[in-house]
Amino acid sequence: MLTLENRPYRGPLKLAVLDLAGTVLDFGSRAPACAFIELFSRHDIRLSEEEARGPMGLDKRDHIAALCILPSIRDAWVARYGAAPTDADIDSLYHEFIPLQTEILPRYAQLVPGARDAVAALRARGLRIAFTTGYSREMLQIVMDEAKKQGIVADAAVCGTDVPAGRPAPWMALECTRLTSVFPPASCIKLGDTLVDIEEGRNAGMWSVGAAISGNMTGLSLLEWEALSEDRKTAFRTAATQAMHAAGAHAVIDSIADLPAMVDLINASMAEGGAADRIC
Repeated sequence: MLTLENRPYRGPLKLAVLDLAGTVLDFGSRAPACAFIELFSRHDIRLSEEEARGPMGLDKRDHIAALCILPSIRDAWVARYGAAPTDADIDSLYHEFIPLQTEILPRYAQLVPGARDAVAALRARGLRIAFTTGYSREMLQIVMDEAKKQGIVADAAVCGTDVPAGRPAPWMALECTRLTSVFPPASCIKLGDTLVDIEEGRNAGMWSVGAAISGNMTGLSLLEWEALSEDRKTAFRTAATQAMHAAGAHAVIDSIADLPAMVDLINASMAEGGAADRIC
């Protein structure tokens, strides 16, 4: 007779896998959005901020490819160049995008409020820290250098070109577990500000948490966010929370500043033997 024992992990969280832009730094995820808009503007194609943000979280070449199949962008490209964008066009756009993005990254590299204290609090709880990102390795290094200047250093950092595929595939998050020697995936928590971040965490078998306010779901700078009325803030928060839960988030918080409290909540739930599909 075949007997299968079910022994789910009940220990504490051991690794926090963090997205970068819109999660750890660059409140509103402004750097990539601005770079994509400028890239297409240089080719006489008007790209709205909403369109630019749609595929956010993907590897940047994949992001450009996703933009090029939008009807509005494809039609504008056909009107300007006489044919739909080809793979060669996408490659050319990506190569043009790289120096554009790297040049503006330091301008948008300020930590999200509370990020440094949150990472310190996570380490005090015994968690290691890793980054995953849609940026290339060159871009990742620039952002990591800026984060280090402000007091945050990761134990591992992975970009899409390090693995077979970027988000929503789980490989970046799982590579972080390999590099930090942390297992099982249920002992890891993934935080990000895009829907594909949520999918990445879920596909990796991790606790997957969304940052609703600090990044792409709201898309506002810190000053713009702080200037909103409380009613408008509530509306943004509600819309982002609903979308992230629909994508599979176990929980949604405003920003990384709230992550240590969420870790405490999950640790308590695990210790009590709970494994709820959604925490809050």
